[in-house]
Amino acid sequence: MRFGRLRPVKQSQFGSGTRVLRMPLVVVEARGVDALALEQIHAADGRALGKPLIWFQSAGQSASESAEAVLLADGNDGRWGAARAAELSQSGFFGLIVVAARAAAKSVVLDGFRGGAHLWSPLPLDPQVFPVQAASLIRRLSGTSASEEIEVQLAPEPRVVRFDDRPVKLTPQGYAVLLLLLQRRGAWVTAEVIARELSPAEAPADAERVRVWVLRLRAALGELAWILESREGWGFRVNLRKDSTAARRLRPHGRYRHRPQ
Repeated sequence: MRFGRLRPVKQSQFGSGTRVLRMPLVVVEARGVDALALEQIHAADGRALGKPLIWFQSAGQSASESAEAVLLADGNDGRWGAARAAELSQSGFFGLIVVAARAAAKSVVLDGFRGGAHLWSPLPLDPQVFPVQAASLIRRLSGTSASEEIEVQLAPEPRVVRFDDRPVKLTPQGYAVLLLLLQRRGAWVTAEVIARELSPAEAPADAERVRVWVLRLRAALGELAWILESREGWGFRVNLRKDSTAARRLRPHGRYRHRPQ
């Protein structure tokens, strides 16, 4: 099978020598919050501290079921946030639930915590305090810390990736797939999406070809093949947790279900 040329992958985030750090995924649901407040929420990812600490994704925009946290932004009295926190908790979401509201009576805040909220924060979010506070709670609740993960570094040599200082030489296709999954870390990516992203514009996207690339990538990774997860109907993702069992690696951090407004 001939694979042809690949579409160049955006590598600005992962240049030579880059060390890949974990950023917990936070889905944002909002009610009664204006665009400016949402921009302030997304700006509270930790960049003010020198680097992002968490990764925000808006609900309804292909929101991932692998979310480690849900941020409920309530622009009113907090009652919707408290009710939605209880709904998420009762539906089986076991990640971090944060409610951020402009104003809320003490009774509403208490109802939120009783319903399943782990953190209640005023709006607007503090751009320095909130990222650190949320990232710390997410790591504690998910049982994962950076020290428990394989460290990934893109070596200066072409298509060489170091996993805990172990170099692995990859094919052009395997390297492109791994880079794409690292860029979308925390979310499942289907073979169809990978094919569209990596196939040249004039070539048809071939999901079966991507599955062959993944098989060869796993073969190249050898005993580290477990970092590349797959799930029928969901696609592929990278998981760098060293202590993961097969069962845990096939289970998302949270069973997030978006409820359309």
